[in-house]
Amino acid sequence: PGFFIDKMIELAGHKPILGKIYQRMYNLTEHTGYYSRRNWEFKNDNVMNLWQDLTPEDKKLFHFDLRDVDIKEHLLVGKLGIRYYYLKEEMENIPAAIKKNT
Repeated sequence: PGFFIDKMIELAGHKPILGKIYQRMYNLTEHTGYYSRRNWEFKNDNVMNLWQDLTPEDKKLFHFDLRDVDIKEHLLVGKLGIRYYYLKEEMENIPAAIKKNT
Protein backbone atom coordinates (compact mmCIF):
# COMPACT_ATOMS: atom_id res chain seq x y z
CA PRO A 1 0.00 0.00 0.00
CA GLY A 2 2.79 2.45 0.83
CA PHE A 3 4.40 1.87 -2.56
CA PHE A 4 1.27 2.89 -4.47
CA ILE A 5 0.65 5.95 -2.33
CA ASP A 6 4.30 6.95 -2.73
CA LYS A 7 3.94 6.67 -6.52
CA MET A 8 0.90 8.96 -6.41
CA ILE A 9 2.81 11.43 -4.23
CA GLU A 10 5.77 11.23 -6.61
CA LEU A 11 3.54 11.85 -9.63
CA ALA A 12 2.19 14.92 -7.83
CA GLY A 13 5.76 16.23 -7.66
CA HIS A 14 6.51 15.54 -4.01
CA LYS A 15 9.13 13.39 -2.34
CA PRO A 16 7.86 9.88 -1.47
CA ILE A 17 8.11 8.93 2.22
CA LEU A 18 5.75 6.06 2.96
CA GLY A 19 8.00 3.37 1.48
CA LYS A 20 10.78 4.31 3.87
CA ILE A 21 8.41 4.31 6.85
CA TYR A 22 6.93 0.97 5.77
CA GLN A 23 10.42 -0.54 5.40
CA ARG A 24 11.40 0.62 8.89
CA MET A 25 8.25 -0.88 10.41
CA TYR A 26 8.81 -4.13 8.52
CA ASN A 27 12.41 -4.31 9.78
CA LEU A 28 11.27 -3.66 13.35
CA THR A 29 8.70 -6.45 13.09
CA GLU A 30 11.33 -8.80 11.70
CA HIS A 31 13.72 -8.05 14.57
CA THR A 32 11.24 -8.10 17.45
CA GLY A 33 8.43 -10.34 16.21
CA TYR A 34 9.86 -13.56 17.61
CA TYR A 35 10.02 -12.09 21.10
CA SER A 36 6.76 -10.17 21.06
CA ARG A 37 4.57 -13.01 19.78
CA ARG A 38 5.51 -15.51 22.47
CA ASN A 39 4.67 -15.93 26.11
CA TRP A 40 7.85 -15.99 28.18
CA GLU A 41 8.05 -17.48 31.65
CA PHE A 42 11.25 -17.39 33.66
CA LYS A 43 11.67 -19.29 36.88
CA ASN A 44 13.72 -17.51 39.50
CA ASP A 45 13.34 -19.87 42.46
CA ASN A 46 17.11 -20.21 42.85
CA VAL A 47 17.56 -16.44 42.88
CA MET A 48 14.82 -16.01 45.47
CA ASN A 49 16.30 -18.75 47.65
CA LEU A 50 19.75 -17.21 47.39
CA TRP A 51 18.36 -13.80 48.34
CA GLN A 52 16.68 -15.27 51.41
CA ASP A 53 19.93 -16.94 52.50
CA LEU A 54 22.04 -13.77 52.31
CA THR A 55 22.96 -11.89 55.46
CA PRO A 56 21.82 -8.26 55.71
CA GLU A 57 25.40 -7.15 55.00
CA ASP A 58 25.58 -9.32 51.88
CA LYS A 59 22.22 -7.99 50.72
CA LYS A 60 23.65 -4.47 50.81
CA LEU A 61 26.78 -5.55 48.91
CA PHE A 62 25.05 -7.74 46.31
CA HIS A 63 21.72 -6.02 45.80
CA PHE A 64 19.67 -7.93 43.23
CA ASP A 65 16.19 -8.03 44.75
CA LEU A 66 13.96 -8.15 41.66
CA ARG A 67 11.06 -6.62 43.59
CA ASP A 68 12.94 -3.31 43.47
CA VAL A 69 13.12 -3.20 39.67
CA ASP A 70 11.18 -0.27 38.23
CA ILE A 71 9.26 -1.95 35.40
CA LYS A 72 8.34 1.36 33.72
CA GLU A 73 11.98 2.43 33.63
CA HIS A 74 13.01 -1.02 32.39
CA LEU A 75 10.50 -0.85 29.53
CA LEU A 76 11.56 2.71 28.67
CA VAL A 77 15.19 1.63 28.38
CA GLY A 78 14.07 -1.25 26.14
CA LYS A 79 12.11 1.15 23.96
CA LEU A 80 15.14 3.44 23.68
CA GLY A 81 17.30 0.48 22.68
CA ILE A 82 14.88 -0.63 19.98
CA ARG A 83 14.70 2.85 18.52
CA TYR A 84 18.48 3.32 18.60
CA TYR A 85 19.77 -0.12 17.61
CA TYR A 86 17.01 -1.49 15.36
CA LEU A 87 15.50 1.63 13.87
CA LYS A 88 18.88 3.43 13.70
CA GLU A 89 17.43 6.68 15.03
CA GLU A 90 19.75 9.44 16.18
CA MET A 91 20.03 9.54 19.96
CA GLU A 92 19.12 13.23 20.16
CA ASN A 93 15.76 12.54 18.40
CA ILE A 94 14.68 9.64 20.61
CA PRO A 95 13.46 11.50 23.76
CA ALA A 96 11.19 13.78 21.72
CA ALA A 97 9.83 10.82 19.74
CA ILE A 98 9.08 8.86 22.92
CA LYS A 99 7.42 11.88 24.54
CA LYS A 100 5.27 12.29 21.42
CA ASN A 101 4.19 8.61 21.50
CA THR A 102 3.39 8.29 25.21
